Amino acid sequence: NRATREIQTPYALIADDDVVLLENTNLERALAIMLARDDIGVLGGSSLEVSELPDGKEVWEVGRWEKFLLLENKISTLISIPIDYFAPQTAMVNKSLIFFCDMTQNWGIWRTRVMKEVGWDESIKINGEHEDFFLSLKQSSNWKVAFYPELICRHHPFRSPNYNPLRMRREGREILGLKWNIKHH
Repeated sequence: NRATREIQTPYALIADDDVVLLENTNLERALAIMLARDDIGVLGGSSLEVSELPDGKEVWEVGRWEKFLLLENKISTLISIPIDYFAPQTAMVNKSLIFFCDMTQNWGIWRTRVMKEVGWDESIKINGEHEDFFLSLKQSSNWKVAFYPELICRHHPFRSPNYNPLRMRREGREILGLKWNIKHH
């Protein structure tokens, strides 16, 4: 949120510190989509996920996080369903195909205004912050979220003996549950 307050442009490239843009990452086309569709607040991309096998070899696969979110208050459950389980909700924008969803990865072109309006819950540091942001966006605004598969980065998660225990903290999920009355996710 502090960094968001400093952004002076209408759009920002959002990415974690373990995301690397590729030579063919086409930010111009992604920005053109945002300029053409003033109803889209977040345009997420896909990633090439790298994992290391026990023998030290790297394995690459396409990472996908595009989901629809369903908050079922009667049973205190947040359900996140991959968009591929439904008929696609798409649009063609400047000859680029986009897919509508409720949640994407934490990387892509985002409207600064959306980040300032919705903001991140600073009490949720990890494990739940992503769901909280997109659920807040869905519940409290008219902004649309879209996935642009041609916007690709390389995601190479940093792992260390000191970092891994922090990554596995449950406090974020607990705060998310209390905030949204979620017992199951």
